[in-house]
Amino acid sequence: MKASALVSAIFFSSALAAIGSYCKDSKGNYGTCQKVTKCKSLNGYTKTNLCPNDPDDVKCCFYPDCNSNGFCQRDSLSCSGTYSTGDCPGPSGYRCCNLRTGKPPICSRDEKTRRCIPL
Repeated sequence: MKASALVSAIFFSSALAAIGSYCKDSKGNYGTCQKVTKCKSLNGYTKTNLCPNDPDDVKCCFYPDCNSNGFCQRDSLSCSGTYSTGDCPGPSGYRCCNLRTGKPPICSRDEKTRRCIPL
């Protein structure tokens, strides 16, 4: 009986997206799966249905704040300042872009120029 309970627990936990894993909206904007309370405490914003099989309180969190003048984003995107490590919830490539003048707009990425086209 204990073995079947353990197997069930492992099976169900593997069906959930991990908190901190990447999520992406239909426009190509990346965030990480976070509890809504954590995202809001970092001044990020959330979108639903992008972290499959997670509880209702876990949603895709976009552009949370970090440090005193930065926001979190994938480090493959351009940053008007410098990137720092260890300040953002999520994978190692989701880093803090410091020295911002404002959060970037929600956008669609132009595949040829990789420019942000505001929606």
